[in-house]
Amino acid sequence: MSTIFVDAQGVDSVDVKNDAHSITPFNWEVEWGLWCDSQTCVSSDTGLWNIMGEPELELDTAIMKSRMAILDLSSGLDLRWNPVSHRRVALYVSKRKRGLGTMLGRAPAFFPLFEEVLAREGLPLELKYLPIVESALNPEARSPAGARGLWQFMYYTAKAEGLRIDSYVD
Repeated sequence: MSTIFVDAQGVDSVDVKNDAHSITPFNWEVEWGLWCDSQTCVSSDTGLWNIMGEPELELDTAIMKSRMAILDLSSGLDLRWNPVSHRRVALYVSKRKRGLGTMLGRAPAFFPLFEEVLAREGLPLELKYLPIVESALNPEARSPAGARGLWQFMYYTAKAEGLRIDSYVD
């Protein structure tokens, strides 16, 4: 019999043999990672996308600065290099590399929808990036505080603002 513990900090498990004194630890993170590499793996808890034990990459600062400068020229957002953005990029390309591919794969499906509504409502198109930060473009995302969906609205706040939240609309 196995007992599995899943939360934002990781996945842990123990295999419990027939007697209660015989407990063998089992590394579910490794097994989960191997399974995710071979399957379409989506968790509603984006914290599980971290690869535990994986060292954060040391990214070359000069290369990062030059690439961000190029991006900054073509964006309405301030994309200049800073230590915080450097650490965030390093986190995503090392500890969250599995989830990064899933997230980027969802962008072509969601961004045209976001752009259409944002343009129609006269809102800045850069708001389409907010669900990347809030939910990693995971429509099933749930925060520990109870926020849900792509945009991580709290149910009663959204309801008070007249927003519709259900299986189809967020």
